[in-house]
Amino acid sequence: MSLMDTAYKIYRAYRLYMICRNVEKIAYSAAAIKELDLVIAAEEINKILRRTVERDY
Repeated sequence: MSLMDTAYKIYRAYRLYMICRNVEKIAYSAAAIKELDLVIAAEEINKILRRTVERDY
C-alpha cells in the first residue's frame, strides 16, 4: 500500500466521521425541536385547562 493510498483512506475515514457528526447534530436538533414542541403544546393545554377551571369555578 502506497503512502497515497494510506492518505486517501485516512481522508475518507475523516470525511465519514465528519458526516456522521453532522448527522448526529441534526438528529439532536430534531429531537430538541420535537421536545420543544411538546413543551409548548403542554403549556397551551395548561392555559386552556386553567381558563376552563377559572370559568367553571
